[in-house]
Amino acid sequence: MQTEGIKGDTVTMVEVASACGYMGAIDLAKWTHAYIEKDKINCDMRLGTALVDMFARCGDPQSAIKVFDNMARRDVSAWTAAIGAMAMQGNGEY
Repeated sequence: MQTEGIKGDTVTMVEVASACGYMGAIDLAKWTHAYIEKDKINCDMRLGTALVDMFARCGDPQSAIKVFDNMARRDVSAWTAAIGAMAMQGNGEY
């Protein structure tokens, strides 16, 4: 996409974050998050939840909770992803 000059949108980044999480690719996860911030892609509840889940699956619960804390709105899915991230770290308190 980048070589063609096409910018990703929120939906595209949700899928990219999901793929990074399933692969456990922390470097790619950090790059994806930086890309979202640099290009000012709208980080709605769905994308925020995908980022929380991505970082949790990649073994970086601190980044997952940082994204969670910066979310304007949180639904059950976001809370579930954040709880999963804290559980991976062995921390049951928020």
